[in-house]
Amino acid sequence: MWLLWYKRFFEYVDLQLDQNLTTYCDNLQTVRLIIKESPKFVTKLKHIDIKQHWLRKKVEKGEIDIKWISTLEQAADGLTKPLSVQKHATFLKQLNMSDITDTVERLERK
Repeated sequence: MWLLWYKRFFEYVDLQLDQNLTTYCDNLQTVRLIIKESPKFVTKLKHIDIKQHWLRKKVEKGEIDIKWISTLEQAADGLTKPLSVQKHATFLKQLNMSDITDTVERLERK
């Protein structure tokens, strides 16, 4: 999982974080499988079963947190899906990005 890679990288560069690393997932069933004490999920797909248990152990140890987020609020969609103009504007707000065209133009005039 990429979140653990970042955690290891931060430790390597001696960066101390004030909060736990949290990953947000818009799949409610996945979140339930990871955080519930007695998940009810049966599959013949061994790789899913192994990954679920591995991730559950990381969450139980407190190494990472996993939280559910609405699909509409999922910022990752902006990196993985084509977006309409409205959704692109929402994506930019989620990243706290703003249009700096006016600022650049003012600086160029000086």
